[in-house]
Formats: sequence, structure tokens, C-alpha cells
Amino acid sequence: MLKFLLLAIALDANGLYWSGRFDEAAAAYRRSISANASDIAAKAGLVRTLLKQDKVAESDETVRNFIAAHAQEPTLLTLAGDIQFRQGLFDDARTSYLRSFAIDKNNARTLLGLGRLHAAEKHNRTAAEFFRHAYAFDPNDPDVIKEWADTLENPEDEIAALEKYLLKATNEDPEKLLDVRNHIGYLAAIGNRKTATLINPPESASVRLTVIEGGPRNAPRGFGIAIAMNGGKPASLLFDTGAGGITIHRKLAQKWGVKPLASSRLRGVGDSGSRTASIGIADELRIGDLIFRDVPVTISDQKSAGTDAGLIGSNVLQSFLTTIDGPKRMLRLRLLREASEKTAGYDAIVPPGEEDFTHVRSFNHLMLVDTLAGGKKRGWFLIDSGASSNMISLTLARSVSSYIAPGTIQLTGVSGRIDQSYTARGVDLLFAGLRNPHREMISFDFQKLNKSVRTEISGLLGFPTLETLVTTIDYRNGLVKFQKGK
Repeated sequence: MLKFLLLAIALDANGLYWSGRFDEAAAAYRRSISANASDIAAKAGLVRTLLKQDKVAESDETVRNFIAAHAQEPTLLTLAGDIQFRQGLFDDARTSYLRSFAIDKNNARTLLGLGRLHAAEKHNRTAAEFFRHAYAFDPNDPDVIKEWADTLENPEDEIAALEKYLLKATNEDPEKLLDVRNHIGYLAAIGNRKTATLINPPESASVRLTVIEGGPRNAPRGFGIAIAMNGGKPASLLFDTGAGGITIHRKLAQKWGVKPLASSRLRGVGDSGSRTASIGIADELRIGDLIFRDVPVTISDQKSAGTDAGLIGSNVLQSFLTTIDGPKRMLRLRLLREASEKTAGYDAIVPPGEEDFTHVRSFNHLMLVDTLAGGKKRGWFLIDSGASSNMISLTLARSVSSYIAPGTIQLTGVSGRIDQSYTARGVDLLFAGLRNPHREMISFDFQKLNKSVRTEISGLLGFPTLETLVTTIDYRNGLVKFQKGK
């Protein structure tokens, strides 16, 4: 009788978890653990539920307690790795995953975690192999399906995989599911059409940067760069190392003849959630002497982070070693020798001449650099020339700043206004061998951003810092170099 009762509790907890009723699921898992202290499945379910709710500290403490009693349980070790990955503790996560892998090489969640670590290090070919192996062992795990889908080159295959993901991801955030549906619409619209093709790329090129005004307290907003589409008149867009692709306002899209093909959403810093947008294809994009064909463009009805025309992510230039000379307001480009290879089938290297570069962690277009704050605690800071100020997360600021007070500046990002900001004083930053003193920094709660990215971002290295530096970025290999400008 007891056996059937425990089974009923477990089934109830799992059903609540997959229906997205996480508070009830956590309570049910706790009842199961109380009835049977050796119930590993219930313990794993509880930790997974807490992490799904983004209760990172509680999930960390819980899994530590469970591992103390079950040191060789691979499922718990893998969950510890997942939590450490979410905390930005990538070396610790690797240790946890490898401990689990040594015990059970067929654990799909372990393979998934190792794949995500490799993807963050730009080991794309290796990451894809881990994702494929994970799918072979568990083709019904929605997280595994999603990562595996991204490895598929045929649009029809990817659409089929993503449709399967939508059927399985019954407890996922509705906005994330909407993103997947929109991506399916985009894939269906473009079919096998190759996008963002660079035509006759030069070995090197230079492009003039300007300064866009309108930042806090009338300070400069960021770098501007002139681009043109479909033979139209050039416009100045915000050059943003923290953004991906190109986003332009609807009116500019109409002038350039870029028509919507599929629905999309804009998401970034801000407390208003994602914004409605669409995506189209520009037949031609010109940036200085560079010519691209069939370039995806996001079309927005709102201003993009406070700019009228829009913004362009520096990852558009990932075929080049990209140097942003802040003091001289110049963008210098050198074609990467391996640029002709497909990024998806490429594992990062350290090319000759880049031995003194710093490795970053990459999450799609986001580049995070290891940073020591206030000489006390490390965190991952986003290299973000589109941020009008340098910023620090409220979590890290409370650990390293001697003074935090409510802020007086109204911050606005891609996802609207930030409800509450603060001022943190006396926080020096040390990153890539450079010390960057700050009398004060803007601080706010990064929880929504971190949940979206799936790891801990502790701050933003914004325009006020990058305009004083010469920053060289090798997107392909996840490398960056900062030098004091002259």
C-alpha cells in the first residue's frame, strides 16, 4: 500500500511540474521526500522545480544538502552543474558535469550541460556533438530538443524539431514559446535562402564612427555608424556590442523598402517585457565599402533603447577581427582567415597574433568578460557599447559597494523602463588586465535579464568605458583585447 501511495505522490508532483504549477509541484516533491528520504527522483524534481522558478540560491542550498547524502548520484551532480552554470560558475559547473559523466555517460542532461559549456566557449562543433548525443539518449526532453534543433542545417528539419519542442515544453515561459513560434515562421518564410552573405569581402576596411547624443544627464548616448539598405540614403544607427543583428524603426524600414516577412519580438534590459516586432530581409546592406546580400532585419514600432533610427549589433561584422577605436572614433576591420568556414562547424582557436587576448563567454551575440569588482568579488560583465552608462547588478553591488542609494536617473532599455535603479559608489573594476575606477555606477536588479540569458550577468561595460579604449573583438573565437586609447 505504501509503495502505491508513494507512486501516486510522485506522479502528482511530476504532473504539476509539467503543467507549470511550480509551487504546488515543489510542495508535492517535499511530501514525497518526507515519506521516503531516499527518493532521488523526488529530490531531483524539487531542485529542478526551484531552478525553473529562478530560485537560484534556494536550489543551490537544496542540491548541496542532497549531494551530501548521495555523493555519487549523477542526476544530482548534473543539477548542481546546471545551478552553477546559472550562477556563472563555469569551472565549477564543468567539474560537476564531468563527475556525473564519469558515473553515467548516457545521462542526456549531463551531455546537455557539457554542450552548453562548450557553446559558451565558442566550441560550436563540439557543442553540437554533445547536443546530438543528448538527443539520442533522450529525444523527449524539451531542453535537449531545443538545443539539438539549433544544430540542424535544413530549415524543414529544424522546423519539425521545433514543433516537437512546442509539444513537449508544456511548462515553459509563454514568451519563450512565442519566440520559437516566431522563429518557425521566419524559417518557413526564408526557406533555403542564404542570408547575410558578404560580397567580395576586402582584406581590411575602416569605417568612421560618430557619437550619438541623448544619454543620461545629456551625456553622449553611444557610437553611431552609417549604414544603407537597398540603395537608400544612409542613416546613423547605434553601434551596439550588446545587441544582435540589425533593428530599425518601422519608418526607416519603409524608406529602405524592407518589408515584414514574419513576426518577431524584441527583448533586453527593462521591466516592460518583450516588444512586438517583425522581421524582414534587406536585399542589400552597405557599411562603408562592405556589401552584404539578403540580410535579416528586425523592424520595430518602438525606438530601440532610446535611438530614433535603430541599432546594429557588432556581431554583423563577425567575419572580421573588429577593432573599435573609441578615442579616434574609428572602426577597423581585418578579414579573419577562417571566415569562410561555417560557424556552426567550427571550434574556437587562438589565432597567431591573438595570444594576449582574453577569452570571453558567449551567449549568442552577448560577450561576457570576467571582472573583479571592488577588489572583492568576481562577476561576468557584458561588453555593451549600446549601454549609455556603466552598470552593476544590485546583487554584486551589495557585496562590494560601501554606499548604495536610490538612483535619480530613469533608465530605459529595449524592454522599456527599469522600475527602480540605484547608485553604487566606490566600485573599481578590473577586467582583462585593465583597472577601471568608478566614482559611482548605476545599479539595478538583473534577475529578468539573467533568467533570459540562463547565466549570471553582473554588470555592463558601457559606452563611457569603451569610448576611452581600443577594443578588439574576435567573435569567431570568443576573444577580446582592451587597450588604453591614445
